[in-house]
Amino acid sequence: MSAPRNTAQIKNTMRRQRIAGRLTQDALYNLHEFAYDADFICHIATYPGLEVIMYNTSLMDIYMEVLPYPQQSVSMASDK
Repeated sequence: MSAPRNTAQIKNTMRRQRIAGRLTQDALYNLHEFAYDADFICHIATYPGLEVIMYNTSLMDIYMEVLPYPQQSVSMASDK
Protein backbone atom coordinates (compact mmCIF):
# COMPACT_ATOMS: atom_id res chain seq x y z
CA MET A 1 0.00 0.00 0.00
CA SER A 2 1.39 3.38 -0.94
CA ALA A 3 1.66 6.33 1.43
CA PRO A 4 -1.15 8.94 1.40
CA ARG A 5 -0.47 11.71 -1.11
CA ASN A 6 -2.59 14.57 0.22
CA THR A 7 -4.40 15.77 3.32
CA ALA A 8 -7.78 14.36 2.20
CA GLN A 9 -6.30 10.86 2.00
CA ILE A 10 -4.71 11.29 5.44
CA LYS A 11 -8.03 12.46 6.94
CA ASN A 12 -9.88 9.55 5.33
CA THR A 13 -7.31 7.06 6.61
CA MET A 14 -7.55 8.48 10.13
CA ARG A 15 -11.38 8.41 9.98
CA ARG A 16 -11.39 4.76 8.89
CA GLN A 17 -9.05 3.88 11.76
CA ARG A 18 -11.27 5.71 14.28
CA ILE A 19 -14.34 3.91 13.01
CA ALA A 20 -12.58 0.55 13.12
CA GLY A 21 -11.46 1.25 16.69
CA ARG A 22 -14.96 1.92 18.00
CA LEU A 23 -16.58 -0.75 20.08
CA THR A 24 -20.00 0.04 18.64
CA GLN A 25 -21.78 2.21 16.09
CA ASP A 26 -24.07 3.60 18.83
CA ALA A 27 -23.69 7.39 18.84
CA LEU A 28 -24.64 7.84 22.52
CA TYR A 29 -22.21 5.18 23.66
CA ASN A 30 -19.47 6.78 21.57
CA LEU A 31 -20.33 10.19 23.04
CA HIS A 32 -19.94 8.86 26.58
CA GLU A 33 -16.72 7.08 25.62
CA PHE A 34 -15.40 10.32 24.11
CA ALA A 35 -16.35 12.23 27.27
CA TYR A 36 -13.99 10.05 29.32
CA ASP A 37 -11.14 10.92 26.95
CA ALA A 38 -11.90 14.62 26.34
CA ASP A 39 -11.41 17.48 28.78
CA PHE A 40 -14.15 19.71 27.41
CA ILE A 41 -17.29 17.56 27.79
CA CYS A 42 -18.50 18.45 31.26
CA HIS A 43 -22.07 17.15 31.45
CA ILE A 44 -24.20 14.64 29.52
CA ALA A 45 -27.89 14.07 30.17
CA THR A 46 -29.72 11.61 27.95
CA TYR A 47 -33.18 11.73 29.50
CA PRO A 48 -35.72 13.25 28.79
CA GLY A 49 -33.74 14.83 25.95
CA LEU A 50 -30.12 14.78 24.91
CA GLU A 51 -28.15 17.53 26.63
CA VAL A 52 -24.39 17.88 26.26
CA ILE A 53 -22.50 20.72 27.93
CA MET A 54 -19.00 21.28 26.60
CA TYR A 55 -16.46 23.98 27.34
CA ASN A 56 -12.76 24.52 27.66
CA THR A 57 -11.93 24.91 31.35
CA SER A 58 -9.25 27.56 30.83
CA LEU A 59 -11.62 29.67 28.72
CA MET A 60 -14.35 29.22 31.33
CA ASP A 61 -11.95 30.46 34.01
CA ILE A 62 -11.27 33.59 31.95
CA TYR A 63 -14.99 34.08 31.38
CA MET A 64 -15.74 33.78 35.10
CA GLU A 65 -13.06 36.39 35.86
CA VAL A 66 -14.66 38.98 33.57
CA LEU A 67 -18.25 38.11 34.49
CA PRO A 68 -19.71 41.06 36.43
CA TYR A 69 -22.03 38.90 38.57
CA PRO A 70 -21.08 37.21 41.84
CA GLN A 71 -20.20 33.51 41.58
CA GLN A 72 -23.17 32.51 43.75
CA SER A 73 -25.80 33.96 41.41
CA VAL A 74 -24.24 32.14 38.44
CA SER A 75 -24.39 28.77 40.18
CA MET A 76 -28.00 29.35 41.25
CA ALA A 77 -28.98 30.20 37.66
CA SER A 78 -27.44 26.95 36.39
CA ASP A 79 -29.43 24.90 38.93
CA LYS A 80 -32.75 25.82 37.30
